[in-house]
Amino acid sequence: MNAALLLVPDFALIALGWMLARWFLETRDFWAGLERLIYFVLFPPLLFTSIAQANLNLPGVAGAAILEVLVVLIGVALAHTVAVFSGAPRITGHSCAQCAYRFNSYVAIALSQQVFGQTGLALTALIIALTVPVGNIAAVTALSRGTEVKVLGQLLRNPLIIATVGGLAFNLGVIHGLGLDFPEPIWVFLKRLGSASVALGLIAVGASLRFSTAKYAKLIFSVLAVKHVAMPLAALGLAVLFDLSGVARGTAILFAAYPTASSAYILAARMGGDAESAAVTVSLSTVIGIVTLPFWVAYLT
Repeated sequence: MNAALLLVPDFALIALGWMLARWFLETRDFWAGLERLIYFVLFPPLLFTSIAQANLNLPGVAGAAILEVLVVLIGVALAHTVAVFSGAPRITGHSCAQCAYRFNSYVAIALSQQVFGQTGLALTALIIALTVPVGNIAAVTALSRGTEVKVLGQLLRNPLIIATVGGLAFNLGVIHGLGLDFPEPIWVFLKRLGSASVALGLIAVGASLRFSTAKYAKLIFSVLAVKHVAMPLAALGLAVLFDLSGVARGTAILFAAYPTASSAYILAARMGGDAESAAVTVSLSTVIGIVTLPFWVAYLT
């Protein structure tokens, strides 16, 4: 019960976004603008400050980061395998498969801070820095077959990757070692931008939920099984293998249980994929995450 209560504020923000998008702010342009504001302006400062000022020398940090990359690679292999054998069209399979190995960064940041404090937040930001490129490369490569989309260009322009690489550089002394630092007002400014991204990000997640008749139910539920069963169990097994404990263990396993990225359906639409099936998969993953995450938190804390 304590775990469920701990997550209530974040899930309430998702529910608020869903209600706002259907009853008060129904204009899609508003939510598209909000998503761009969060993605390009508010969320990158949160990642940068979390990593730049974090203690990355804590026990298990490297193991947790490597574990999560391996979990994503396992998800890539499993998801695209089930997509091939689902009987769905190739582009639909790839559009839904990406939902298995991508993670909702807004949910991850909010919940990791709630459950594991600033240490969990910093480690989650580092994991995002490593897994976002892996997941994006896999998704964009699969969806871009037969097109002229350049995967490297997509990654180099990704604001989340830019922010996390910048935070790592600052933390490791590439910048700080030269005697440079930001004045305190700049840190306050960046942290306030980042703080705004948490609540607005969760509201945007709720607003993006779309439920319609699933044409490819076998594919969608197979992908969701990879996402919410196979990957958390893989993380659990690897944590035992790597002998992780404490915050590193909890953060890594919980990260594997987060729902998929709400931007997955946007990527599918932008690259000519099956956006409708991707949107249904994203929405169902979010609902499953809301139901299952309290159990994972109760187990890990």
